[in-house]
Amino acid sequence: TTVGTTSTTVGTTSTTVGTTSTVGIITGAPSTTETKFLDVSLGQKPPGSSVVSKSTTSSKRADETRSETGKKETFSCSPQKNETVRDVLRELGRILKRCDPPMWKHILLLNSGDCMFAFRAVVVLLCRELPATETVFLWETLMARRDFETSDGGRDEDEERKDSRGSIQKNDPGSIPGECGDGTLFLHVVAAAFINSRHLVFACAESDDLLNASHHAVRARMTSSAALVQTATKLMQRV
Repeated sequence: TTVGTTSTTVGTTSTTVGTTSTVGIITGAPSTTETKFLDVSLGQKPPGSSVVSKSTTSSKRADETRSETGKKETFSCSPQKNETVRDVLRELGRILKRCDPPMWKHILLLNSGDCMFAFRAVVVLLCRELPATETVFLWETLMARRDFETSDGGRDEDEERKDSRGSIQKNDPGSIPGECGDGTLFLHVVAAAFINSRHLVFACAESDDLLNASHHAVRARMTSSAALVQTATKLMQRV
């Protein structure tokens, strides 16, 4: 009876040691819970930690795969490979210069030749400038006319077509005036928005005025995406 009492006391002591997070000497064979506690206290990895690590790695790989897939399926303002927003804005400047030289000259006088006043409109694809229903209509038009395709891989490289003379040509969006691709139609839509409000641009005396006008006055005049697409199509015909 005395020995049994002593064993009970030792067991109680071991339990107390586990509660106070102190590694002590435990008499007899430790239980499974005590073994795990000792491993963690001594800095050893508990059983099953490698399985958790593999699961975490698999989850990260799955997230990366979904991210890459999302990037490929997302309509972007810069469908060209390795193209930055500054490159897109530079292309917008060339369109404004070609379609409305007087207004472009005034923009240069305002030291806004980098077209940063149109940064928001380009990056968000005009969703902040147009009403929600008009934005959806514009995006559907861009996708229907395949403006997101690139000339260097957006279509199948083996896909060919014959022109009216019967010669074989590679598909090259944007190579023919009025043809969509590489975001050409979208940039002409943005240019059309500013050309339609050119009197507001001429009223600006400095770059901050132009930035403020593009976010408010020019935006207020954008009410119909169909009209913008129609004007943009006409601008694309100009050489």
